[in-house]
Amino acid sequence: MSYDGVSVGGASVDEVPDIIARIHQRKGSDGGTFRALRNNLVFVAADEAKVEDMRDKMARRLALQELKKPERLAQLAEHQQAKVRELESKSETDVAVAIQQTYRHVFYPSKVGAIGTTEIGHTAIEIASASEKPSSGQQQIVRGLRELNTLRTAEDEPDSPSWIRDRTPLKKGQITTATLREEYRRDVALAILADDEIFKKAVRRGVEAGEFVYQRGDLLYGNGDPHTSIQIDQDAVVFTMVYAVEKGLWPRRVTPPSEGPNDPPPTAATATATATATATTVRFPVIRRGGRAEGGTQDFVGEGQIPKSRRLGQSGHHHV
Repeated sequence: MSYDGVSVGGASVDEVPDIIARIHQRKGSDGGTFRALRNNLVFVAADEAKVEDMRDKMARRLALQELKKPERLAQLAEHQQAKVRELESKSETDVAVAIQQTYRHVFYPSKVGAIGTTEIGHTAIEIASASEKPSSGQQQIVRGLRELNTLRTAEDEPDSPSWIRDRTPLKKGQITTATLREEYRRDVALAILADDEIFKKAVRRGVEAGEFVYQRGDLLYGNGDPHTSIQIDQDAVVFTMVYAVEKGLWPRRVTPPSEGPNDPPPTAATATATATATATTVRFPVIRRGGRAEGGTQDFVGEGQIPKSRRLGQSGHHHV
């Protein structure tokens, strides 16, 4: 926030500046639209006691930059030119430190440490800490919010699966990963996520703990399964384990193999065995004792086997 618009006096704050409270609640040039994603907004305000010093150091740097121009340096002696270059180089660090020491008041979304009736918390960066690394003021803010457990990065531990389940619409049993990620931007009771990696880590941790089941298309990922990539979109769904069991999603169903038109063709050995086991009908003439031949049929199994009912005496013959 510009120091002309808002500044804070002292290290402690009893009331959130009005302009910060309004921007946190409303959006648009006229503030006519309610802001839904309030957990993704952090304000940094100036310490009014440090504003004047910051302005002086910036004015000094601008003056030294003007003196460093070639046409200006040409009017000075060599030792004066060297001094101007030295002072101009040092002024860059002086300004960076002054800015960090001035912009030390951080207002962040909070449910627990909120000030008054707002959902905004406050912390102040120590002046000594702000001077440690000039030009890295953003890192000082990140470190301060991480110490408050308000901001999570990929290096941090995610929220517990049970906390995520109970605090978000996931308690109904299911939610898409895109909607759940959006919930972290909306609900000020949840941590601010610096990137998507910490969110993916939270989902994976829930699966590994047996609290969640993840599904995207034909992919079903549950406790004991190999590591898989978590996608954040409307096609990926997180289920609570209780819901997944109730709906028959988990444990995954094992379908026994069934015969169908795509079964492999029988082998030669299978075909031979089938032919051998199949009854064969053969027509042949039968020579009876009267010398008259009559046609007849007889079923038999196997090659060269003549049924006993068709055998004649010791000298009888069959012709096939």
